[in-house]
Amino acid sequence: MKAFVTGGTGFVGAHLVRALLERGYQVTCLVRSPGKAAALGWDRVRMVHGDLSDPTALREGCAGTDVVFHLAGRISARDLRDFMTVNRDGTAELLEAAAPEP
Repeated sequence: MKAFVTGGTGFVGAHLVRALLERGYQVTCLVRSPGKAAALGWDRVRMVHGDLSDPTALREGCAGTDVVFHLAGRISARDLRDFMTVNRDGTAELLEAAAPEP
């Protein structure tokens, strides 16, 4: 099985990625910070650099996957617009990228 994980470098996401690898999944992670991803030492994880506002990165990550785990998001923001841009609009972008083509 192939999995695409957003938020894979966060606390919960990192545990999920490890569990998926232990179960034999081929894992791709969307990462904003290559340094943070490299520090996790995942030599068996394919990294796609970008964020939830990057449709090209999202399509690349979703291509050929069997399952998507969406853990990325902003848990707090100084203003509602920023919070909604990441959480609502970013999720919509991911759903669009993950939807099968007609």
